[in-house]
Amino acid sequence: MKRSIIIIILLILHSFAFSQQDSLCDCPKVALVLSGGGARGFAHIGVLRVLDELGIKPDYITGTSMGSIIGGFYSLGYTVKEIEEITHTLDWNKLLSDNIELNKIVMDEKKESDRYNITFHIRDHKFKLPAGVIEGQQIVSKFKELSWALPGNTKFDSLPIPFHCMGVDLFSGKTIEMKSGDFTSAIRASMAIPSIFSPAHIDSMLIVDGGVERNFPVQEAKNVLSRTAVLSSIVDSREQTKGVDVFIKPNLKGLKFRDFTRSTTFADYGETAALEKYEELQKIAARLKNCKRKIKKIEQPEKIKINKIDVKGLKNLSKEFVIDYSDIEPGQYVSKEDLTKSVELIYGTLHFTKVSYTLLKDSLQGYTLTFNVSEKTKALFQLAFYYNNEYQLGVRNNLALRNILVPNSRTNLAFNIARSPSFCFVFNKFAEKRQRLSSFLFFDALKDKVNLFTSKYKLGSYHRLSTNVGAGIKYSIGLNHQVKCYIERQSTRMFANDVGDYMIIFKDFSYHKTKLWSLNFSYKLNTTDDLYFPKKGFIFTIKYKRLGNIIHNSDINQNNYDYNTFNKFTTDNFQSLYANFSHHKTYFNIISTSLGFTVGLHSRQTGFWNDYSMGGISTNTNNNHIPFVGFSYGEIFDSNIALANLELDIKLYRNIYFSAETNVGFTSAELNQMWTFIEHSSFDNYIQGYCLGFKFDLPFGPLRTMVGINNIDRKMRWYISAGFPLY
Repeated sequence: MKRSIIIIILLILHSFAFSQQDSLCDCPKVALVLSGGGARGFAHIGVLRVLDELGIKPDYITGTSMGSIIGGFYSLGYTVKEIEEITHTLDWNKLLSDNIELNKIVMDEKKESDRYNITFHIRDHKFKLPAGVIEGQQIVSKFKELSWALPGNTKFDSLPIPFHCMGVDLFSGKTIEMKSGDFTSAIRASMAIPSIFSPAHIDSMLIVDGGVERNFPVQEAKNVLSRTAVLSSIVDSREQTKGVDVFIKPNLKGLKFRDFTRSTTFADYGETAALEKYEELQKIAARLKNCKRKIKKIEQPEKIKINKIDVKGLKNLSKEFVIDYSDIEPGQYVSKEDLTKSVELIYGTLHFTKVSYTLLKDSLQGYTLTFNVSEKTKALFQLAFYYNNEYQLGVRNNLALRNILVPNSRTNLAFNIARSPSFCFVFNKFAEKRQRLSSFLFFDALKDKVNLFTSKYKLGSYHRLSTNVGAGIKYSIGLNHQVKCYIERQSTRMFANDVGDYMIIFKDFSYHKTKLWSLNFSYKLNTTDDLYFPKKGFIFTIKYKRLGNIIHNSDINQNNYDYNTFNKFTTDNFQSLYANFSHHKTYFNIISTSLGFTVGLHSRQTGFWNDYSMGGISTNTNNNHIPFVGFSYGEIFDSNIALANLELDIKLYRNIYFSAETNVGFTSAELNQMWTFIEHSSFDNYIQGYCLGFKFDLPFGPLRTMVGINNIDRKMRWYISAGFPLY
């Protein structure tokens, strides 16, 4: 009789095992059964080390969750050493997220790409949370690379080692044995842990992690080897382990299922557990001595020909939009890198929650490429929470609408509930299918508190209400360049602070109001990889404004005061130029540096209503504010400014950084004094600020705890912030 041996690797509540059947041939059939367990599933690799050393090659593999990943790629012909190298070098924090690098996101969406803690999908006038925290965009993309060119209608029994994986259909509650179709989709479905990963849509089923019902698919292995009927009832874990030949259970107490950075440690534990069963495994290896077969890895050509392109899953967008963004045309030869890039280009539009592809061989010695997409809902409501020690707690609320007001449009309505409340409305109408050219309208309003200083005096504390409305056109050149031209109506009202933080030095002052029109031209380049912790890339912004038709309305009696800040209320037209540059680079994957400069110039002295302000670590470009460490927010202001910035971040542990930053700069009321200052001033005459502390890259947003000092008053200032910035 035939003898069948099942090797089982079980994790979480249990760990590893084997089963036997009689055989009519001298060569036993070996089945490898791998369970789920999150990162602890890396212990499977350690067991495979021992099996490989003994020359035990399975004839069949079943797997669930992490077991389906390790077993799946082993079934493709990857060696144990290759699998170990892959799992050790992969960035699991990146893979277990849906984020892509900032430089792969279209320019219009960069600022909104990673800004919110909670996103509600609005369907049928109801707010709905996603079915899982992670869609699996990154991990599916990586699995596609590793299983490159495998057709989407593959029968898994035809793989170098036959392979099945397990899932559970949420609609029927039945255990699903996935044995054909798209290999990556099957693995993704098997690992869809409820509430963590969103369920996978396969055919008419909604599939989640097989561990929900069948974490140890022993019976499925027996069924294939004996060709008996599949059990219709659920067999519990304990019953599944009955009758196995070798049961291997590594001691993984104290090791977390989320610790994906310790793959080698888990593998070592698995190897130790397998070695404890070495004698039993040796007996199996001896019986297989004359039955050894060589496992040939799946064919992975350098390039394949795409004869046809299709798109599935669209509801609102056109097929042409997706295909055009893919940068692939029928008749083109593509590599796996080309397809990975195509998926990133499509996903980087932020129109989709997930994007993948399948390949089907055709009769013309080529492939049909199908992009599988899942569109975001037309309406999203998003929330972000933020705290800093100067402006306290704030909440950003954003309503994002796509193609609702008119076709090919995007609308954002955001309002911040904070000590400095604000509102912003932006409407974009795209003019062509790649949505590079658009016209736009905007309106924003901000009310904040402004502390006015001179080098010797604190002039007082005022409230400022700023409103801006305008319209223009913009064009995105590729993903990382954008030019804009727009007109803007600005209104600024400064009025006395009723709170009375400081004595107001102007008698009977209550308000000063300025209105003006401006014509604006700007260019922006951003090739950085992250909004908050960039490791590489450049940022360059240059903005030119011509301001005119200026109207002032104030109850300040200028004849009584001789302060330049207040008595230069020009009504003449003037111009401004703003430029900002920063270069980010990382060394040895540990030390990150940022070097940059900012220059803001006015053709004439403007007064406090349009001055540049510097100080603190927060940015608000709407009000000409520029960060400058060592000072409080807005502590420095003048008509013209120039500064340099140097920042050093040292990675201490995972997402924890030690940070040091310095700013050096100067200001001038008149433009012609800028060069004079540079020529005749020593370094001690420059404004200098320094700070150091710690930064944390956390799921709810960046956390910073810094302390700063400057060379003017030499007083320490603390900067504490948590969450995604509001402005």
